[in-house]
This record gives sequence, structure tokens and C-alpha cells, in this order.
Amino acid sequence: MIFKFNKQFYSPVIVTAFLALAGVAGQAQTLTIVNGQGQIVGPSNPALLPLTVQLLDAAGKPFPGQTITFTDNANGAYGSVNGNAAPTDANGITSVQFIGANLSSNVSSLTFVQATITAGFGGLSATFIETTSANVSGGLLVQSSLLSPLQGETISGTAGSTGAKTIRVQVNSLSSTLGIPNVAVSLSVDTSDPNAKGSVSCKEGPIVLTDATGVATCSPVFGKVGTGTFTITVGGGFRLYLLNQFVVTVGPPAIISVTSGAGQSGLPGQTLPFPIVATVTDLAGNPIGGVQVVYESVTPGGVTFTNSRTTSATNGQISTNVTLGNVPGPLQIRIRDAANAIATPALVTVTVTNNISGLSIVRGNGQTVFINAAFAPITVQVNGTSGVVPSATITFAVTSGSATVSPSTVLTDVNGQASTAVTAGPTPGPITITATTATGLTQTFNLTANPPGPINLTYFNGASFELARVSPGAIVTITAQGLVGANVQGVVGGTLVGVLPYTVAGVSVTIDSIPAPIFYVANQNGQQSVTVQVPFEARATTVPITINVSGGGSTSAFVTLQPLAPGLFETVTPSDNLRRVVALRPNGTVVTPANPAGRGENIRVYLTGLGAVSPSVPTGTFSPAGSDPVVTSNIVVGLNNNGVQLVQAIYARNLIGVYEVTFTVPTDTVAFPSGTVNFSVAVQGANGFSYSNPSAIAIQ
Repeated sequence: MIFKFNKQFYSPVIVTAFLALAGVAGQAQTLTIVNGQGQIVGPSNPALLPLTVQLLDAAGKPFPGQTITFTDNANGAYGSVNGNAAPTDANGITSVQFIGANLSSNVSSLTFVQATITAGFGGLSATFIETTSANVSGGLLVQSSLLSPLQGETISGTAGSTGAKTIRVQVNSLSSTLGIPNVAVSLSVDTSDPNAKGSVSCKEGPIVLTDATGVATCSPVFGKVGTGTFTITVGGGFRLYLLNQFVVTVGPPAIISVTSGAGQSGLPGQTLPFPIVATVTDLAGNPIGGVQVVYESVTPGGVTFTNSRTTSATNGQISTNVTLGNVPGPLQIRIRDAANAIATPALVTVTVTNNISGLSIVRGNGQTVFINAAFAPITVQVNGTSGVVPSATITFAVTSGSATVSPSTVLTDVNGQASTAVTAGPTPGPITITATTATGLTQTFNLTANPPGPINLTYFNGASFELARVSPGAIVTITAQGLVGANVQGVVGGTLVGVLPYTVAGVSVTIDSIPAPIFYVANQNGQQSVTVQVPFEARATTVPITINVSGGGSTSAFVTLQPLAPGLFETVTPSDNLRRVVALRPNGTVVTPANPAGRGENIRVYLTGLGAVSPSVPTGTFSPAGSDPVVTSNIVVGLNNNGVQLVQAIYARNLIGVYEVTFTVPTDTVAFPSGTVNFSVAVQGANGFSYSNPSAIAIQ
């Protein structure tokens, strides 16, 4: 079945959404704890930190607008939360407040209880364990002890090493030696001192939980060189151990890492255009100066070295230029320290290539965009006497016209290809970009920059595609020349899930000076269009419309908005090329000649342009959850040129700018014979009835 959305092309995007009537933008992948784990609170008291989780989708991006459920293991007997469901925000984060259990202070046998709070979404879960301590005169019936180091004692180590002395904290009941497990212990570095530059962290992670004996062990890992102070926090703020000092010293040379220059290639005898640059560091990545290094060609006679820095600078940097020998193919360069103290030297691969025989255009020639807009990248390929040439230097330059290229110098990849970005300047006209090899071969790209601003604007009902059938709240398709550049192809946007955007592919629209939300922008077979929802707030009269496009172009015109402009969404059946209304039977299946509407069934059809609903729905959004806003105008459904019973006319759920009209198929087979009959909908306004496009429907 082909879905008819407009006259020039057929798109299943909107009609598929009508048939599904729902959708989810992504699939949840991870649910992780952000804050609030392992706290200690008093009876009936709120925890200092909220129980916070983050939901990410399969791409690792925040998943907003999803409801996370929070449940506890004992229906509140060991503590509770102030709500069992919370939606995620724009960062995929949500939280609830934990309230301690209602313990009686005179129950000496019950010194503490622990609640298990599980945050869940679909098959994902994250578990918090929170401790409620009984009260005792002057505080809680819980104590903690810093076993090591002593409070105020300094810990130290070389960068990248793990301290020999661990940080250990004991948490237990004040009335017994019973250890309390699952209490959070964390280490944080004081960043308020501008002179403190070092870093230290726990090898076990940002939060360490006490074990079955109530002991938490943190193995300090020393990172950035310098000094500072750190704080140990117990139970989410129950206890703080302040101002222990730490010292991080530079470790021995441990790593030589290449930072630039690898992967180059050239002809025999050629000096590579970029030096090989490497950095000597300790295990934590701190640069080390004064280290003697040696450059070696793994293949004898493969390369020679000039302008070599053989002693690392204070930033740890070393470098050398490389001249290729006559050995063809990939060659390895070894960089090691002269004392052989670093276990693994650095290896760099360069390539002696075959002779360049040609330069050809791969893609990007002949493009047209607006002034100040970006072209799709242009690409050339360097060919040699025995295949493509990788790591060859290509220089791109603007030889005529107004444009910029970035970068101007590019090395070819393993396929012998090099690409660069081209942006048109402020002056319209032809542009010539020349690509040149180191041996002087050239290729020319011919591009064009047009002045901005779309022209020849035409407006159509977004369902029936009837010319100038436009009303407030309706879907409208606007066709024009110059909406987008050649770098935009196909359909861009196309979402019917969530709030519609106001800018797609650099295109924005205002109607009656009000921003119009965009379904999508299309550039197919030379036809450019943008499909929007007319704002409900727009006036039903002749109003201005403005289209802004990428690059700063803008065009304004006038459009006459009718109070009501009903348009039926239709499908086209290839067998007879007959347009039929999009209709659903009660079981959710689509009405077709092979699956006709049954007698006495309530059938749903979909339109745009039926005007206001009550309660009102904001432009560009779905109707509020749990509500079915009703069309305020009188609706008449026509079947085989006769009126039939209307069940309801509402703003369609999970759709924007779309209305759902439900009617009952009569049992009368004389006035309503079986087969394909004509169908239409009329809506009554202040000036009489407005009629939809004529369509058809199959009944049995």
C-alpha cells in the first residue's frame, strides 16, 4: 500500500504513525545510581541526599520523560521514599527522598535497620541500601572510626601508583560491636585551595561500601603531581574526617606515547612533512623532562632522522624529522629511552609509497548551496603506479570565487583519499577549489553559491493536498524553490513523537508572526517542501508567513487562513489507483477492500483542519495524557451521500495536528450497499459547512 501525503512524493512517515498511534523515541540501556547510596539517617528523618538515578538510551544519551519506579523491600517498615514514581528530566535523571524508619528509641534490641530501595524501569534496576539508626541521648546509636590513616596523617606516593597503606573506616552499632554493612564511604579532594594541584582517588571507585564486618577499605591511587587535602565522608554526611594531607610525586619514566606524526607516507628519499612527536610520562601521565631517548629504524636502512630532540623537554616532549629510504612499504620506527628503563618502547609506522600517477575526483563536484553555507565535503583520490597512495599530502585552495576550505592540507587515508570542508562566502557566484599533490598534479572542483531566500511559495492542505486549504491548528505543506541546499537530501526530521521542533535542516517558519512547529523538511526529485502545523493562535484571515533558511535567507508572503479546512488522510491502492480514507476497524486493523468495515462497527478516520478542541491543546504538542479533547464544531459524516451516526470527534492521541472522527457503519444495506462507497466529512462553522476532500471506503 502506498501512503499519499502530498502530490509530488509518497511518504509513509505520518500515516504509519497514525496506524501505530504511539511510539517511543529510544530504548533504555542503563539505569545507574548517581547519588544517595549507603546513607545513615535517624528515625523518621529525611536523608541528607536524595536517591538519584540516571537513565541512558542504547546510544548512551540521556533518556528523558520516562517514569522510574521506586520500591522498598518491606513496605516502609525499614524506611520509605516520598513517592513511588518519578519522571526523568532532560539529563535522564530523577530522584526521590528517603525517609528513615519509625524506630522506637526504647527498643534496645533494634539498634538499626536497613532498607533496600530498588529503582526500576522495564527490565533495568538499581538498588540502594539505606540505614536507619535508633536514637540515643545526644545522637544516633551508630559510630564510625577512622582505622587508618590517623586523622591528620599524610599519605604519599608516586604518580600512577597505589598506596601501600589503605584508608580504612569502621562503622558499627554504639551499643555493641556489631558491624554495619553497606554504608557508603567516599574520598573527595579539597579543590578550594588554588595552590593544591595533586589528585588522589580510591581504586575501588567513587563510593566504597562497608563489608559484612562494617569495614570499608579504600586503596588510594595517586594521580596528578602535587599536594592537597582530602576528606573522608561516611554514610552520605553522617560523619566527616577532614583535612588529611596527601603528596603526589613524579613517578619514574614509564610511558613513551606518540602524539603526532604517525601514519605518514611519502616517496623514496622524501622527508615527511610533519615531525614525529612523542611525550615521556610516568604511569599517571605526568610529563617528565630530562629523559634521554633513542630513535631507531626497525627495518635497517628504512629511514634516517634529522633535527632530533633526544632529551625530553620539561613538558616531556621529544621529536624528530624522518627521511624515507628506498625500502618500499610500511616501516616501523622505535623510540626508547637510552637507559632501557621503560619496558615498552613506542612504535611508529610510516610508509614508503609507490609513485603518484594521477589525482581523481571522488565526490563533491558540481554542488550548489546558499551563500555562507557549507558544501558537502569534497574528496579526491591519489593513484599510484601500483594502486592507491595512502599518506600523500594534498593541498586544497580556493582559486576563484568566495569560499574557505578547512583544513587546507590533508593526508590521504588508507584508500588514498583526502577530503576537506568547503564553506561558501558572502558573495554569490561560481567557486573553484583546486586540489594539488606534492608532485604538482591538480584536480578542480566547480561549485556555486546562490543568494539565500526561497521563492515560488505554494500552500497545500497536509492531508488532502488541496491548494490553499489552510486553517489554524491544521497540517500544511509549503513547497518552494531554495528551501535547502544540495547537501540536504530526502526527508529530514519526520518525527511525530514528542514536541515538534521549530527549526529543521536550518529551516524555520512563522505564520501570523507565530513560530510554526515543523514535522519535516524534504528535498526529493527536485521538489523542496516543509510541512508544519499552523499555530492554533493564528488568526483566520489573511496573515503574513515568513520562511527563514540556513545561511540567513528569508522570504515573506501572505496566506489566507480559513476558520476550518478539513482534509482527510488517504491511502492509494495500486490495483485500482483509487484514493481511500485512512480508517481503522475496532480491532485496530486498516480498512481495505480485502478487510472492509463491518455493519454496526465503530470506524475511526483521521483528518486535519477541524479547528479548536476543548480542552485546548498547545501547538506542536500531544493532547495531555488521559484526556481526549473534543472538537468544538459540529461534525457530519457522509457515507454514500447519506449522513451516518457520529460517535465522537477528538484530537487524536499521540499525534499532532490530527483529529480522529469515529462513526458507526449503518446496518441498512439499501442506502448503504456493500462494496466501495464514497465518503466525506463536513464541519460546521460560523459561515456554514466546510467539506473535506471526497474519498472512498470499503464496507460489507
